[in-house]
Amino acid sequence: MQNKRQKQIEKSNAHKLLLAKIKAKRRGEPIIERKAPELLEKPIILIYCEGVNTEPSYFNKYKLTSMDVKSFGEGRNTLSLVERAKTISEKDNYDQIWCVFDADPKPDNLKQLKNFNSAVLQAKKYGFGIAYSNQAFEYWLILHFEDHQGGAMDRKDYGDKINAYINKMGIHYDYNGDKLINQDLFDLLNAVVKTDREGNKFTRTDIAISRAERIQEQLDNSNPGKEESSTTVHNLVKILLEYN
Repeated sequence: MQNKRQKQIEKSNAHKLLLAKIKAKRRGEPIIERKAPELLEKPIILIYCEGVNTEPSYFNKYKLTSMDVKSFGEGRNTLSLVERAKTISEKDNYDQIWCVFDADPKPDNLKQLKNFNSAVLQAKKYGFGIAYSNQAFEYWLILHFEDHQGGAMDRKDYGDKINAYINKMGIHYDYNGDKLINQDLFDLLNAVVKTDREGNKFTRTDIAISRAERIQEQLDNSNPGKEESSTTVHNLVKILLEYN
């Protein structure tokens, strides 16, 4: 079934063709039938985030040649975020929809753990991609610099750990402030840092993906709300890199 955007494109093309015929008739010129041009729009990926600053400022910096990225957040989390993404998806046409949220574990709040795991299951039910982090999105950033093997790491330590690596390169991440991923930090995350014997180049992001995949392979993923430190953000990043 054709989506709304494709139908709008075809309607516009048909209108332009009709106008051309009318003008040609007025000028007494022969009407030459031409096949309406096919305007192929780039697919659009919606990345709906829990955070309003960090995640959107990161994902929107992917300037892709064959896909448009629309990433934003409204401060919702877990189940409310997934349901809001469902509402947004029903109003506009997107080729892919991804939900990005954190576990933010609270040992004394069993409902929070249940909501997180339910959000993962509900997003899968809707056919959405899921890019969660346990405990927070910054754990994905840490994997760009450190081969952390999973296991507990308090999110309060994330900012200091990230800055311990990037400050020496003249870059600072304002973890306790706006938490924005600026262009310098984004470029650092995607900088080439390794070349193998065959001449293949690897960026910090490539390395972070490998580390995140290895951690996921060690987990059974039956209770993601308790599986820290872990992240599935790499699955979304791999999609973005395919369209780069």
